[in-house]
Amino acid sequence: MASIKISQLTAAESATGTQEFEINDSGTSKKVTGSQIATFIESEISSDPSFTGQVSLADGTESLPSLTNTGDTNTGVYFPAADAVSVSTGGSERMRIDASGNVGIGTSSPAAQLHVSGSTSAGVIQLGGTSTTGYYAQVNQNANNFQIIANGDQAYRASLGTNNGTGYITFLTANLTTNNTERMRIDAAGNVGIGTDTPTTALDVVGIVAATGGFRETGSNSTTSEGVFTTYRAGTGVQTGNFVRIRSVGDGAGNATQMIFDVNSSEAMRIDDAGALLVGKNVSNFATAGAAFTSNGVLNGTASGTAVLQLNRLASDGNIVGFFQDSNLEGSISVTGTTVSYNGGHLSRWAQFTDNSRPDLLKGTVMSNLDQMSNWDNEDNEQLNCIKVSDAEGDANVAGVFVAWDSEDDGYNDILLAMTGDMVIRIGAGTTVQRGDLLMSAGDGTAMPQGDDLVRSKTIAKITSTHVSHIYDDGSYCVPCVLMAC
Repeated sequence: MASIKISQLTAAESATGTQEFEINDSGTSKKVTGSQIATFIESEISSDPSFTGQVSLADGTESLPSLTNTGDTNTGVYFPAADAVSVSTGGSERMRIDASGNVGIGTSSPAAQLHVSGSTSAGVIQLGGTSTTGYYAQVNQNANNFQIIANGDQAYRASLGTNNGTGYITFLTANLTTNNTERMRIDAAGNVGIGTDTPTTALDVVGIVAATGGFRETGSNSTTSEGVFTTYRAGTGVQTGNFVRIRSVGDGAGNATQMIFDVNSSEAMRIDDAGALLVGKNVSNFATAGAAFTSNGVLNGTASGTAVLQLNRLASDGNIVGFFQDSNLEGSISVTGTTVSYNGGHLSRWAQFTDNSRPDLLKGTVMSNLDQMSNWDNEDNEQLNCIKVSDAEGDANVAGVFVAWDSEDDGYNDILLAMTGDMVIRIGAGTTVQRGDLLMSAGDGTAMPQGDDLVRSKTIAKITSTHVSHIYDDGSYCVPCVLMAC
């Protein structure tokens, strides 16, 4: 058999007025009905036919496709137009490949390589298992919405959807206790809302934000400032000067060396690379106005033309400053009405020996003034003179009593000298004192009663208690007193 050509006849060409086909078998023509085609082919063609040329079929329609199955004539393949092929089932077109190679499912005019159109709630596209028992992904579409849904046994799901009416995208999740709860939205203005469906800024978050990698505004590592976090004026998304920004200063190698806090376009505070908190200045230099709180607990304040420290206690009288040593309160400054009291202390000053030596001295030792001034290089000193251990009985030139050596290792052996106020004073071995005794120098670094109750130029202290706080190896001892050395 050379070739068989089957052509569908029009109603006008059909002698019977019913649907007929013309079969041309190697030049021999025969008219048959649709049901007779299969019989003819079975009688003329072997069970395993082969073809060396083309098989030509009539165009057909969606209800009567050209290539169909015996007994199911409204399901098959037909040719709706030149260079196009369609598939129909149940007499309706289901898929089309047009002349451009675009594939349309649910549409006869595909506008892309794969164009799927539908509005069923069961999903336009579904990947994976069944919609009731398996894990699957589904794409839904109708006149107003487009959704991508990921389901897992219907118990847990996540979806992405759009609303053409207002132009937003929503992200929803669900689990066994919640059903399709919106978690994030991108609105028509491009604002992203997390925890809110009415975002008013580029990113509007209702809830706690955790950022393991931090925030970053610029894209390069340099020695210039890099913004890391900025808050704008409430109700606007435009920087207008009223904002707070935290930014860093880099070292050129991607490392932040200082953190800067800006308010209203100006630096208000920074943490430098030594860990010091600087307020009102950008360097820790003590000569620069501002406050510095160092990482080792030192507080430095510098002001120009005004008080550096102001303290205000509200509502009641009491301590306004407490002084502690090793977490124990040793003294205070308190306020009672309009009276300020300095409690548990004395007036003292710095002093030196003339040769800047550091001999062993006992606390409470009586010291005497000299004309030579103490020396600290590059520092003006108009009033702090050198001293020695008092060596004259009844010395009228007593400067005060020894408290301690300065602990700073700065090349100067400075003495902390108590002059006026509460202190202990050293009494010589074998000398007895009574509470209320006025004291003078004994001429050996200790004090002794002066013998009368008149305050004189040689009077250095008054005994307030006979309680002995310390006894030294030479038999001298310390008792409390009020110093009157100056």
